[in-house]
Amino acid sequence: MPKLDVLSRDGAIDVLRRLAVGEARFKELGEVVANTRTLTRRLKELLAEGLIEKAGASYKITSEGFDT
Repeated sequence: MPKLDVLSRDGAIDVLRRLAVGEARFKELGEVVANTRTLTRRLKELLAEGLIEKAGASYKITSEGFDT
């Protein structure tokens, strides 16, 4: 899936913006994307595109995600 398609989906930009200021756990990301099903999908898509990565129990933005 092209990055632009991923970024155009609900919540994707919100997740990247939140992670741009620091690592966050799933629960903390739930504050920016209220629907947990949507959040789970966005995280999987962003991980697959290499825009974010798992850091233990948290998620963090990659340099590619930051540049995007």
